Amino acid sequence: MNSLADRMQMVGHRGELMIELFLQDLEPGFVAQSTSDFGYDFFVGFTNADGGINTSAVVAKATEQPVSDRYCLPKNIYAQLAYSNIPVLLLVANVKENRLYHAWIKPQDSTDGANGTISIPVVEIDQEAQQSIRQRLAE
Repeated sequence: MNSLADRMQMVGHRGELMIELFLQDLEPGFVAQSTSDFGYDFFVGFTNADGGINTSAVVAKATEQPVSDRYCLPKNIYAQLAYSNIPVLLLVANVKENRLYHAWIKPQDSTDGANGTISIPVVEIDQEAQQSIRQRLAE
């Protein structure tokens, strides 16, 4: 492996760790990491008011670059996530600044980007956003 590939792997691993810690802070019933690469990185489960378990998928992305108010995904990946039968939460970790951003992947919130990508609006996670995410996951 070359140094660029090593660095990208390190950034990805650090981002996944940041995201897993964030998910654990939400106090779910479970956090499960995907064992194969089929689009989702984590699954989380929260006990709902009726005693059932609400399961959601989480997609983890990591970068060292500043994150703007939109994040681009390839169209084929986006379609798989947006038209899933479970809620999908996109979490983007800026590992250099230790900041997290989020979006709920839904067809109506996206726009066509350049080069076969879909642009999704993302919002930095603060205390209020963290509470909102937890509430939505447990609904």
